[in-house]
Amino acid sequence: MLKTRDKVLLGIDIDGVFNIINIENKKNEICRTPIYYLNKILEYIPNCDVLITSSWGNTDNKTVEEMIKSGFKYPKRVIGNTGFCSEEYSRTKEIEEWFKKYNKQDCYKNRIYLDDEISLFDYYSRYASRTDVVVCRPDVGLNLDKSYEVICRLQGINLKYW
Repeated sequence: MLKTRDKVLLGIDIDGVFNIINIENKKNEICRTPIYYLNKILEYIPNCDVLITSSWGNTDNKTVEEMIKSGFKYPKRVIGNTGFCSEEYSRTKEIEEWFKKYNKQDCYKNRIYLDDEISLFDYYSRYASRTDVVVCRPDVGLNLDKSYEVICRLQGINLKYW
């Protein structure tokens, strides 16, 4: 059985990562290809929890339901979602508040965040700094290369050329 400290956390933004922003996606839907790669990450890293760090769909708690419609196989590994990102708060602050609210500060060995807006993260933070972000292009989203980077980084492997 895994100890709590052996777990890792993958924070996921939706817009620009799973909801690819381009002219073709006019319905603002979650795309199947990034969900396929998320499933592969979670298959390869069985000790990984998922935290939704996006306000997309969370007004009606629809994010996980929409992910399932696009093929998401692991809804039970989603442990929660942070609040809304506003001008006065950064994504880092929202994640830090979530860690404190649920007393999860020391639960994860490694934490990585998928996002298309690195500017929402602070430079230095114990729980969510810019160095913890795997940045996706908003017109591509999560793809094979970014999935590989996430898998490596969740295991503590940080390849310098990224």
